[in-house]
Amino acid sequence: MAEMAVSPSVQRPLFQVVELPPSPSP
Repeated sequence: MAEMAVSPSVQRPLFQVVELPPSPSP
């Protein structure tokens, strides 16, 4: 269950940075 606690923590910042570039692209 340790991965679940780190998954959302690392995915949160990654999603925000990955959604920003693709937004203006399309």
